[in-house]
Amino acid sequence: MGIINHQNYRREKILPTSLIEKTNAELLAVQSDKMKQQRLDIYKRYEFFTEQNKIYQSQKSVLNVLVVSLVLAVVFGGISIIVIRSNWEKNKHLEIQNSEILAQQKQIVEMNSQIQQAAEIKNNFFTNISHEFKTPLTLIIAPIEDLELRKDLTEEVREQLSRIKRNAKKLQRLVSDLIDIHRISKSKIKLHAAIVYIDPFIQQVIGSFKPLFKKNRISVSYVNKTSLKEVWMDEYLMEQVLSNLLSNAIKHTAASGRIEIILEENNFKDYFYLRVLDNGLGIAPSDIEHIFDPFYQGASSRNGSGIGLAYTKQ
Repeated sequence: MGIINHQNYRREKILPTSLIEKTNAELLAVQSDKMKQQRLDIYKRYEFFTEQNKIYQSQKSVLNVLVVSLVLAVVFGGISIIVIRSNWEKNKHLEIQNSEILAQQKQIVEMNSQIQQAAEIKNNFFTNISHEFKTPLTLIIAPIEDLELRKDLTEEVREQLSRIKRNAKKLQRLVSDLIDIHRISKSKIKLHAAIVYIDPFIQQVIGSFKPLFKKNRISVSYVNKTSLKEVWMDEYLMEQVLSNLLSNAIKHTAASGRIEIILEENNFKDYFYLRVLDNGLGIAPSDIEHIFDPFYQGASSRNGSGIGLAYTKQ
């Protein structure tokens, strides 16, 4: 208290002392050895504890990893199950769709077969009926032509004979067209190509229609805008094509109308265009996509059979 209160105090040196004898010296030595042994045991236990703690930490980390892995495995397992189920449902749906597609394909094949059979029956019918008509028509035309040579016929009789002959020949041309279409559809027709002088050829075809041009007061012109003089082609088939186009143009061109035939080359000069133009009624937009269908007749068709353009395209 004197030091705290900054007062003078009295110093005293009193040290505790103990008397060591032989008896208690041996006891102290034993206690000292015992204490050393205890310290050694404590140190060993500390080392064991430290080692166990390391093992525990290591096992704890491993356990944490295992727990996390287990959780992830459960999560991924659940996702896999969902995906597998979804894929199974999709596969089942695809199998159903595939079955439907196969069934539809089978129906289409069957329908196609039926259509081909029907087309074959139709073609055979037209071929047979055409051949059946051809002989009677020939027998009708031949005597009419003989009768026309007679000098004692009145004008009225000649006119009637001419009308009969004209219609008989029209039927004969129709029969020939039917046979030609059947041949083309069966790929039996063969090309007989040869060099043809193009200008005289076209003029000759135009000349065969002069009576009709004159009767209907239709002017016709031909222009060759190319340097072509000779063309490699089947003359008979090309005449059929041009004749059909001219026949259609005449039927759809009013009196005092105009028909133009133009021959042109493409830009690369590797093929040419043969155009037949007229100033007639034209073709309705709704009929454009059907004009090459066999036996199709548009709203503006005039006494046609619907065969000419189909034959021309083929």
